[in-house]
Amino acid sequence: MMKTSLTILATTLMLATPLSAHAQTIQLSNGDRLTGEIISQTAEFIEFKTDFGTFTLPTTKVVPTAAEAPAIAPSAALVPESEAPEEPGLWNAKWSGIANMGGDVTSGNSQTNALFADAEVTARWEQHRAKFSMDYYWEEDGEVVIDNRSIAGEHNYFFAPKWFYYSRAAFKQDEIASLNLRSNLGAGFGYQIFETDEKVLDINFGPSWLYHDYATDENTSAPAANWSLNYDQAIWESAFAIFHNHQLVVPLDQGNAFIIESETGVRIPLHAGLVATGEIDFDWSNAPASGATEEDITYSLKLGYEW
Repeated sequence: MMKTSLTILATTLMLATPLSAHAQTIQLSNGDRLTGEIISQTAEFIEFKTDFGTFTLPTTKVVPTAAEAPAIAPSAALVPESEAPEEPGLWNAKWSGIANMGGDVTSGNSQTNALFADAEVTARWEQHRAKFSMDYYWEEDGEVVIDNRSIAGEHNYFFAPKWFYYSRAAFKQDEIASLNLRSNLGAGFGYQIFETDEKVLDINFGPSWLYHDYATDENTSAPAANWSLNYDQAIWESAFAIFHNHQLVVPLDQGNAFIIESETGVRIPLHAGLVATGEIDFDWSNAPASGATEEDITYSLKLGYEW
């Protein structure tokens, strides 16, 4: 069926699109050829424009071919040299990530000490994506006022160009909130709205199993519903980037015990991968442990390295 559809598409385009001296030609895996202009290309898709219209073709259905004139190398027939895909890294994946650290020490009338650290690493394959993240926040102002840490891992499988399955495990400790451990293990569906070097936006939703180990209350465990959003975008030709991530977890046995965790900030590239980040973390637990507050807000300035 796919071969028949590609044949019909190729025949229609070749009849509707006149040849030009600057036209590009690509060959489909079934032997048909299309003439027009390549607008953009990713590891998964080629956006191809003709007088008949603009079409998005899977790269798995396209093979390199020489243009009518002048002849060019197969790789150049698909993408300009300046936009050529990077060589695959470890385990044939495209790797990206960021690691940050920040702190504060003051003395005199007010004595404070603070340490912030976080990291996120992403490995991307054609149909798979793996993410790992961790963070640690500690602050002392006469006494310890912030002391929490978290770690999470996630796997995505793209079963369609924009849709994917996800499986995720997340763990958190918060000494000030009397939380010995929160674990959230789940799976579900995700939709990738954007995924380029300049802009990333995806949403996720699905069930999980939520467990709390409290220092002051009885432990709890229950199935939960999860929603999350991840957004990152470069602004003004990458002069800076804005980002926002949030997650909503609602226990199904007690809907008013919902949890919200979010990160919002600005990231400014400095030099050779070095970046400065200003971030606000807003967390809300609507049914916290005894003696803890619902709201937790952290402001941080960090210096890091991005790749």
